[in-house]
Amino acid sequence: MDGNVIAYGALSETSYGEPAGLFGINCGHNCYPFIPGISTRSYFPYSPKENDEKYRQVQKQRRMERDIRKTKQECMMLNETGDKEGFADASIRLKAKREQYASYCSQAGLTARSDRTQVYGFDKSVSAKAVWAERKNSAKVLDNSGNGGIIKEIESVGAADIEVRKKYIEQNKQISKQIDTSQPLEAQARKACELRNANKQAARDAMENQELRKALDISDPIRSFDDIVEDKMKRKGLTREEAFSDIIETSSKTRTSVNKKLGLE
Repeated sequence: MDGNVIAYGALSETSYGEPAGLFGINCGHNCYPFIPGISTRSYFPYSPKENDEKYRQVQKQRRMERDIRKTKQECMMLNETGDKEGFADASIRLKAKREQYASYCSQAGLTARSDRTQVYGFDKSVSAKAVWAERKNSAKVLDNSGNGGIIKEIESVGAADIEVRKKYIEQNKQISKQIDTSQPLEAQARKACELRNANKQAARDAMENQELRKALDISDPIRSFDDIVEDKMKRKGLTREEAFSDIIETSSKTRTSVNKKLGLE
């Protein structure tokens, strides 16, 4: 039964009723009566390439949802044991994972499923403690002296993380070469944002100093395309089209103040 030939067969001759069979577990299909000569086809399958890409995106989304649930469970455990330092650390990671999840869903055109990140026992009390711990710890690591959110610990970055920064700079310089300029301006901007965020995520994952990485996730979180567009329109007074152009133009640039502190400029 490939869907292209009208054929009839008894359900008893199919895998109907089996967990992995027709209309089995996690199957999202429905069946409707079909009358030859009267009924018309209303569903047209996605191309295999498009279907594979959507499957990959959804699988990544599910993985991120599992990570959020796992971190919530960690927060609950640390809260019960009275480990304040560990709880604060887990709370920071939880906030970062939530923001990354929201950003990814927005970029991939997926619906964020808050129901899939819920954990029994992670109630308002634990949630409020996590938010407070994250904010309190953030105040300790951020430099709010007017340097654009530069982290104080930046001065103690090791050689390994300086190499990570060098690679990040070089990767961003290549972004303009990976954009299809024949596409509409918004599509180009979305691609530039996607590449920039992917480079940033990879660089942070590769950092040796994960304490600094946690601080960066707070001071400079990976934002969604829509959030960046809105920010540029408000902060720079740009139109939506001008914001697209600005995203493309700045996607290959990195923060000069950080590069200078690390001796890279």
